[in-house]
Amino acid sequence: MKNQNFQIWVTVNVVMGVAFVYGFTILKSQEFSDKTGISYLIIILFGLFYALNVINTLYYKKEQNILAKKEIPNYNPENDDIEFEGSGLLAFHIGNLSEIYRNLNDGEVTQERALDIIANRLARREYFVQLGSNIMITLGLIGTITGLIIAITGLEVVMTSIGESGKMIIPGLKQALSGMGTAFYTTLFGAILGGFFLKLMHQASSNMADEIIDEIAFRSEINILPYLKKTVEHHINAQSTHLVEYVNQSRQLLESESEKINNYLLSIDDLKSNIEKFNVQIEQVEKQMDGTHLTVLKQIDNTLKQMQKDSKPLLKRLFGTG
Repeated sequence: MKNQNFQIWVTVNVVMGVAFVYGFTILKSQEFSDKTGISYLIIILFGLFYALNVINTLYYKKEQNILAKKEIPNYNPENDDIEFEGSGLLAFHIGNLSEIYRNLNDGEVTQERALDIIANRLARREYFVQLGSNIMITLGLIGTITGLIIAITGLEVVMTSIGESGKMIIPGLKQALSGMGTAFYTTLFGAILGGFFLKLMHQASSNMADEIIDEIAFRSEINILPYLKKTVEHHINAQSTHLVEYVNQSRQLLESESEKINNYLLSIDDLKSNIEKFNVQIEQVEKQMDGTHLTVLKQIDNTLKQMQKDSKPLLKRLFGTG
């Protein structure tokens, strides 16, 4: 990103530094004083709002440096979301767009409201700097009026003293000159510090904030918004994905149950084989035993054979197994 506005901000700071040194030299030579204290209040306020502007400008510069890395967000079709490993306001903006997309039933995501949130956040940082500039100009005007009142009061003392003893002429003139000095100094400080330098720095910082918004909007239009759309095709694809997952889970369940049934049939075969062996042994001693026991065992054997016979067609129909 271009940093022309940051360069302008730095240039204003350099010029302001030179002006401060030059102005301080002149004021010292003129034995500057302000009995009202308004001039000193303007200087103190300027220092506070200037520090706030420096903090904000460095924050904007940091965000511009993050955007200058050209980190590109990626769309992950598996979880249907935007993935971004970067930080700063761009990551915050992507998070807002993703949240809007997740709560969207149909249509496409627009970023105007999300951009307004970031723009307001950046503007609020510099709002008090702009307010401070206006306050300093207002204090300069208040100092001007106060100084004129003091000057007029001094002139009134002079005029009154002329008609009397004349002892108050010099004190009256000093009061009038002091009032005029207050009027001029407060107007000068308010206009130069608040109306010129602070406004220039505030405007350069605000332009940096606008550059950040423009860059975020441009990258979002290219790399993010084309993927944040929910159409009929999107819903079909989503439902197809869920259906495939359901079929896969059902197939795994059927395979698991099929294995259990096969194990059950194998156990029946083992039982049948054992019964057959047992029948052979009984047949050897059949003449020595009551035929009732043998008949019962044969009935059990026939029942097991019938169960195995009936279960095989069912397994073939369900799982395609023998």
